Amino acid sequence: MASMYGTIMDLPLFKGISEDQVSAFLEKTNIEFQNLQKGETLYLEGEPCTDIKYLISGTIGRTHRLVSPRCTIKEILPAGTVFGAERLFGLNTCYADKAVAATPSSIMKFSKEQYLRLLASDEIYLMNVLNFLSLRAQRSIDSLNNIYSSSLLGHIGYWIATMTDRCSTGIEIQCNIKDLVEITGIRITDLKGQIRDLKRDGILSYTAGLFKINSRSEILEAAVREHARLVSADEASQETSK
Repeated sequence: MASMYGTIMDLPLFKGISEDQVSAFLEKTNIEFQNLQKGETLYLEGEPCTDIKYLISGTIGRTHRLVSPRCTIKEILPAGTVFGAERLFGLNTCYADKAVAATPSSIMKFSKEQYLRLLASDEIYLMNVLNFLSLRAQRSIDSLNNIYSSSLLGHIGYWIATMTDRCSTGIEIQCNIKDLVEITGIRITDLKGQIRDLKRDGILSYTAGLFKINSRSEILEAAVREHARLVSADEASQETSK
């Protein structure tokens, strides 16, 4: 039980609660546990989200569709990851991605109705979920303002920043050159040159339509630097033309 207390208290939506609050939560909530073997599905894209899921142990691979159904972004998520919080409410309550166990994994989950009662029971739960949802809501605009550019690095950086979690690893983008040209609008000769430059800089590897990201933080930092450089150059050009 002691380890269960610690596990729950470490989860993002339970940060700051006491052991007494964990006890009350366990007593009042009908918690369901689910064990997944490697390769088993946690949920599918388009499936209704009816509960909150927490990854207690193991790793989950999540796949996002990227514009074209032929292009995807995959990530590996560690224990402590929350699934479903941003899809439990609102007009669209269906999952926008697919999650499959990357290793044997254990899931703790409880229903939307139970979660609503939990939010009403103590302000700390409500503040945690508001912070969690706000982070998700803000990252698209923040990434557009600080990361996105018309280059391949800008596109990839924006996709990774908006679709993957900060704690994710093993990020891969499956997309062939033809589809990349269509999605990004970059000419094929320029695209191949940019891929070559990114490989040379050690930011990613690329083989037969598969990009493997060496470090999430490093590629985002590189995209931020490029965005800042382009903005600075544009501002300088505007000043010169005055």
